[in-house]
Amino acid sequence: MKEAAGIMPISELGPGEPVDWLVEGYVARGYKTLYSAFWKSGKTTFLAHLLKMMGKGGMIADFYVKPAKVILISEENPGLWANRRDRLGLGDHVWIGCQPFLGVATLDIWNNYILNAIAPEHPWRPGRSLRSG
Repeated sequence: MKEAAGIMPISELGPGEPVDWLVEGYVARGYKTLYSAFWKSGKTTFLAHLLKMMGKGGMIADFYVKPAKVILISEENPGLWANRRDRLGLGDHVWIGCQPFLGVATLDIWNNYILNAIAPEHPWRPGRSLRSG
């Protein structure tokens, strides 16, 4: 297992790596993004429209969105996502895992799911080609 970096003055950090922003300053290719807010605040509605825009690229809320492939893990019922897919026209640039756990998942369970939910030969497998598009 990779060890966490030690604590150091910020001036001692090496050079940063280039970031391929899909939504400038908010969503980067090859990185995990977590949206968190109070219930009924529009997180899923925003996410669904962002996913649609990632199909071909374009503007959302004054931000340019690059086309991208997306893996979405959701605790929501698959029927709700099927309704959103049909209403918004979400395409197969989105792959989804709905309600992947029967109970509360530990960090180890999440890590195992993320690393093994996608077949090893699949081009979107984490750590294999997410950064390359």
